[in-house]
Amino acid sequence: MNYDLLKTTLIEIIKEAANLDSASLERVGNTEVFVKKGRSKEFDVNAYFYYEHENNQKIDSNVDYITATFNSLKNEILSENTEYNNSKSYDLASTNKNNIERFKALKSSLNTILSNFASINRDLTKSLNITDLKLRQDTLNNLNAEQNRLLENQKILQNQIIEIKNNVNAEVKKVIAELMKNILINYRTTTRGTKIAFGLDGKSILENDKEEYDSLYVLLQILNNVKDDDIICVQDMLFINPHQLETVEKLLTKIPVFKNLEPIPKKEEPQVKPNDELIAKIV
Repeated sequence: MNYDLLKTTLIEIIKEAANLDSASLERVGNTEVFVKKGRSKEFDVNAYFYYEHENNQKIDSNVDYITATFNSLKNEILSENTEYNNSKSYDLASTNKNNIERFKALKSSLNTILSNFASINRDLTKSLNITDLKLRQDTLNNLNAEQNRLLENQKILQNQIIEIKNNVNAEVKKVIAELMKNILINYRTTTRGTKIAFGLDGKSILENDKEEYDSLYVLLQILNNVKDDDIICVQDMLFINPHQLETVEKLLTKIPVFKNLEPIPKKEEPQVKPNDELIAKIV
């Protein structure tokens, strides 16, 4: 007997039942396990042989092999889903880690520049009170030159921040596209009679997948419309504009891959990029 096929069939029946309404289900034996109508006997027989094989023993009459098999395989399904989500989360965090760290350093340098601008403006105001015309002009020239230098450095920083934003969000969009594709495949490979819904993009999906699919769709639209000015980083994961923050934070709680994104414990040296040396010298 092919026990791998037994397991595959049992898992298929469990997943199928999860997407059916109660009117389409029937009880398996005297247990609290429900499967699609017409498949209870199939589940019973397969569960019997699967339980016997897994436990390497003959089944006593008082053993509830149906419930035991159902719970065991359901937990395995949940575990596989969790492993997949954790793996995608880890991969995404690993891919974007250096860019996120560089963004924080660039933001810090940019804030320093803005602070220096404020200081120069105060000095420009004070310079107007200098009575010596030559000294006043020299002071104004020096302050204007410093102001121009800061403007040039500010532009360099802003361009690099925009580049990081585009690169990080591009990786997030790849994950979103993969997750949405998986949900569509899940619908196409599920047997008829399951509860169907429509995503915000009009595509057919399983009802159980609707919240995650719609959240992915909305998040994708937001990422496609992030402006280059006033960029903020959310949960060391992606970049948006401040007015999008509340919506994005709610969406992330509905997407398992993004909900529990953990920082990578391993410390890596950030890659050196053009102008990094210049940026490091900005005060």
